Amino acid sequence: MALFPGALFGVAGASADSGGDPQRLITGSIVYPKGSWAFDTEIEYGMTRYRDSSRDTFAQSFVVEHGLTRLLSLEAGFEARGRRRSDYAVDALSFGGRRAFAEGPVKTAVSAEYHPSLRRRADAFGLGLETMLNSGSWTFQAVFGGESEKEVGAARRLDAKAHLGAYRRFGLHGLLGQGWGYSSYRGHEAHVHLASAINERLFVSLEPKAGLSPRGRDFALDLLFSLYFGPYGMGEWLMQ
Repeated sequence: MALFPGALFGVAGASADSGGDPQRLITGSIVYPKGSWAFDTEIEYGMTRYRDSSRDTFAQSFVVEHGLTRLLSLEAGFEARGRRRSDYAVDALSFGGRRAFAEGPVKTAVSAEYHPSLRRRADAFGLGLETMLNSGSWTFQAVFGGESEKEVGAARRLDAKAHLGAYRRFGLHGLLGQGWGYSSYRGHEAHVHLASAINERLFVSLEPKAGLSPRGRDFALDLLFSLYFGPYGMGEWLMQ
């Protein structure tokens, strides 16, 4: 899913301060349908300060997601968590799950994710809650959660996150939306979310983010590719 992404806090999927993966948003689904598989890769390039490229960051994730039951989807993958671009390295695994509790036009799900370290960095974990409302050709999304991360030699960092978004879907072809993201670590960001279904299997998403807080980064750009195999599931009502 990063999110960060897919799951709630990895780079792939529905990060609590980011919109989420394109297949779920285009089809109005809060979990992956039973029996479906999705192979995602997400890249995020961040500019901490426009005039200082040495502080730019780069993050990437590779995630496999599977709809285990009608209400439960799981994910596993690996990632390069956000670092300065000169220090890029795959440094963590990612495991997560998403469980839906309400269906119909209003959907609710809880998520959990764990990131065991590969480079002697302390592990990270996150929990979250997502609500999605489908109304005609519109989808409204609210995601709230938190992440705990502790690096070797550093104090534990707790990061509260939130995302609110409104998206206009164009059938199953794509969507265009506006979002607001918050992180207690980075502050507020304004998002624009553009996603498209290239065909019934390949989905692409582009999400520029503009920083609104002095302590946060100035700008970031998310690019996500999702290869999907399975039914449209809870998004099938859009095709009727």
